[in-house]
Parts: sequence; structure tokens; C-alpha cells
Amino acid sequence: EAESAAASATADEPSAGPSAPGGDAVADRPAVAAAPSPPAAGEATAPAQTAAAAPAPRAAPATRGFQIQLGHFGDAAAATALAGELAAGGYAARVQSRVAVGPFPTRDAADAALARLRREYGISGFVAAASSGSGFIVQAGVFNDASNAAGLARRLAADGHPVLTHGRALVGPYPNRKAADEALAKLRGERRLDGVVVALQ
Repeated sequence: EAESAAASATADEPSAGPSAPGGDAVADRPAVAAAPSPPAAGEATAPAQTAAAAPAPRAAPATRGFQIQLGHFGDAAAATALAGELAAGGYAARVQSRVAVGPFPTRDAADAALARLRREYGISGFVAAASSGSGFIVQAGVFNDASNAAGLARRLAADGHPVLTHGRALVGPYPNRKAADEALAKLRGERRLDGVVVALQ
């Protein structure tokens, strides 16, 4: 599936206090009462009421392990070849595919293309600088399943969009950060490959 931005959860607002059956907040008319007498000598006074405790902070989202991203998105065939070499060497390697539209000569042109993609396809992508260093692209989706990437690319191309398909090799997942860091250190030492460890949410 496409990796896309998820909607953020919001905290409940504090309640407005006591209310009448109809829902409007009400204030009782104070009753007339005699003034309280001062405490007797040696008698302890009740402590002042403290404010309600602040809500506990939200727990950090649980991860499903860690993986290594090797380099940036680039030529899909090169990423596939690298993943194949790593898999032959005993690594759990695969290819992550990116479908992009462009390149566009200006940021305004890329923004206009992104607005059209959102309107026509419901794609929540974003604009990024082209890897060539000239112009801009719209990232339409990132996929762990190459067939899903190919399907979106065909659909966009059929509608006349200039489509680019990129790839990068992934290694993992690993159960914890320590194991992923050790695997990355091994890749750097044995194969002169560099990458970054990322958490799977």
C-alpha cells in the first residue's frame, strides 16, 4: 500500500463544568449563612484544595521493528539488482518503489500538478526537488509491493501525466534498534554501503 500521511488524533477538550438538564451552565444563588467561627487554639485547619492533576502524557507509538533504507530513491533497475545481491548474501533485502510525476521546471508548476492529482485521484503527495538537481517532482506514492507501484504508474501515464518510477533497496525488518544498527555497520564494512535505520510504525 501507499505510504501516506495519517490523520492526527486530537485530545478531548475539558468539560465545561456542571450544567442544567437543558445543557446550559448554571450558577446557584448562594445561601445566606453565618460567618464561620475562627478555629480553636491548637486545632488544625483543613488544607486548601489543590488543582486537579495534569493528564498523563501519551505513550509513544509502538514500533513493528526497524529496517535499513539504503540510499535515496534512484534507478529502479539498479535498486532491484542491489536487493538481489544482498538477498544472495543472506540479507532480508527487498525493493521499495516510488511513483512520481514530473519533472516540472518550476515549483509553481509542480504545485499545480499536485493540486490536480489530489483533486482527481485523492493522492496526498508532496513536491520535492528532482534528484537531477534541476526542477521539481511530485511524489505520488511509495510502495513495498512493486505491482501496486506499477498499477498507479500505468493509471497516471494513461491519463497523460509524465510518470517516473524510482526504487531503493531496504534490508530488514529487525526486532530492535540494536540489531538494525549492527546490520548497517556490517553493510558499511563489508560492502561499503551506507543507509539509515528507520522505525516501522
